[in-house]
Amino acid sequence: MYLVATGLPLQYASELHLGNRHISWAPVLDWYGLQPPESARRSGGLTAVGDAIFDREGFVVTLAGFKGAVSVNGILVAAGQDELVLFQHETLELLERWPLPSPAQAIGTWQNTVVLQTGQAYLLADADLVNWRTETEPPAGVAWAPVKNLPASQAAIFRSLYRQRMLTLERALQDLHSGRFFGWVGMVIVDAASILLVFLAVSGLVMWTRYSTSRSRR
Repeated sequence: MYLVATGLPLQYASELHLGNRHISWAPVLDWYGLQPPESARRSGGLTAVGDAIFDREGFVVTLAGFKGAVSVNGILVAAGQDELVLFQHETLELLERWPLPSPAQAIGTWQNTVVLQTGQAYLLADADLVNWRTETEPPAGVAWAPVKNLPASQAAIFRSLYRQRMLTLERALQDLHSGRFFGWVGMVIVDAASILLVFLAVSGLVMWTRYSTSRSRR
């Protein structure tokens, strides 16, 4: 029953969205030894902890290497190391994700448009954030988006939110099904139970075959 209860949901993991559902119960997270990154950084109303981006209400999107966020013409543009993410400013509805040609170092605004600093050049967007041109020097007066480390008391809130997303229900069920959840002892028990089930099936089949044969002779 244990193997069925933990294995059957895994057969329908995508339909049940197990990979997108998380376990936030602290004792389970402690059992796994899961701890969030130490720092939380804020820019443009967004807070980054590791590769997770939060607003004041909760998780927003995954973005690796957060470099800052700026607001232009009702659009919030967040820069990661390898991509830009565009949101509707008021609702934070995800609009688009754009890969970058080279890693970003900073993002800012200039004359009501977006400027992006990459490793060897500066990218300047048009008013619609569609077309970009490359410059070797930044335009005068660029307002670069600051990225500030939050004080420990404020960072603790977002670190807790991050920690609650570290363990998916799918991963926990996989570990329970295999016995890994309980360490090597659990794995041995599950393996032994699996072998016992095979033994019971084979021995039961042998007994049924002998019984059927004896009845046919009679």
